[in-house]
Amino acid sequence: MYCVESSEYDIVIIGAGILGTSLAYMFSGFSEYRVLLVEREHEAALHSSSRNTGVLHRPFYLDPAKKKVFAKAAQFSYPLWKELSAKYNLPWSQNGTVEVAVREADVETLQKYEQYAAANGMEPDEFALLSQEELKGIEPLVKSKGAFYSKTDTGVSFGQYARKLLEISIAKGLSIKFDTAVETVLANESKLILRNRDGKEKTVRYGALVNVAGSGAVHLARKFGLAKIYAVLHFRGDYWRVSDSLRGRIRRNIYSVPRHSKYPFLDPHFVIRHDGKMEIGPNAALVWGPYGYLRGDPNRRLSDIDLFARPLMPKLKLFTNMEFMSMVRQEWKSSTHRDAMIGRISQFVNGLKPGDITGRGLSGIRHSLIDSSGFVPEAVMEIGGSSLHVMNYNSPGATGAPAYAAHLIGKMLDAGLISEKRIKAENEGDILWGSAFSKLLENMT
Repeated sequence: MYCVESSEYDIVIIGAGILGTSLAYMFSGFSEYRVLLVEREHEAALHSSSRNTGVLHRPFYLDPAKKKVFAKAAQFSYPLWKELSAKYNLPWSQNGTVEVAVREADVETLQKYEQYAAANGMEPDEFALLSQEELKGIEPLVKSKGAFYSKTDTGVSFGQYARKLLEISIAKGLSIKFDTAVETVLANESKLILRNRDGKEKTVRYGALVNVAGSGAVHLARKFGLAKIYAVLHFRGDYWRVSDSLRGRIRRNIYSVPRHSKYPFLDPHFVIRHDGKMEIGPNAALVWGPYGYLRGDPNRRLSDIDLFARPLMPKLKLFTNMEFMSMVRQEWKSSTHRDAMIGRISQFVNGLKPGDITGRGLSGIRHSLIDSSGFVPEAVMEIGGSSLHVMNYNSPGATGAPAYAAHLIGKMLDAGLISEKRIKAENEGDILWGSAFSKLLENMT
């Protein structure tokens, strides 16, 4: 564990996930600010940043009008992740993604994807609409009524990315405190009382605070008197491992067009990870809290029960919604029953048998924000005093983290939380992302 020598910092960042470490790197590499990163776990990126599909998605499925910031973040971040991978020999497996139309109505969605991809800056040779016959030519086991092929989707390890950014940032002067949580907020005095796992407390004064704490972001925002209208529901996504006997027979990630856009349930897909391992999933099983992993998982905790935390009204509205509760039951079935998940994947992948499933794969938890209208579809940002809070930063969050970090810096500049005079946006030569930083600030603000 790294020691924190100072008790006063220009900027304190709460949360060492992929967004927190991207932000920490940008401040460490491109500013004169003294920065402290606080993380409640013993290392960075232990949860959502490492427990995801591991696919660096291109922005073909993001409506450039409704999802403008996320689409730009995904587009601008892709070359940055590629640069990081090349410079430090990190995983980069460009195997592509095929999204298939299971229903006739899905074909129209695929046609929209073609428009989105072009509008979001993807090159013409990066994507293609495929007929059933063209799809059979590249993926014989996949069945559909048509498909969209994103050729440059890439298998990566966002956990490794986050930890490498942290390593570089520490070398540039970043301070970090692991195994530490925010115990008390004294917002009027710009002070925090931090407590580590041993119960030892430390008071830290800050000039500006950025809350990117993932599952804990809403709870921390409330300590600043913000986010009072929001509640959080947690959904565990489980994967099942696929036998190596299918290696080479399916060569790309296979997704299907989502059925229910108003709920944060990912339709299951067939994914090939950066190391070649294959899995099917996920479902979206409602769990009691942010650490509701499977029994036996070292990250599983029973102490953080969040299901009935206030405000209760948004949750009660959903729990009395018959459609939602029916979907919850269906999602749980494919979490506990292997054959149920196979049945869902078999809608678009032929020949998958129970014997092809060798056991459970990765599981991760998505933290979904809700209010009185239901699920909140976008990331939510609130500023109070000298603090900025990011909540509901979900998919494609990891994909766009570097550019979204630049977006946050722009918001902090606009709000007067930091000074442009202390940001070094000039070309920094060989420094990672040095030639791109000033352009990111310009394009993401």
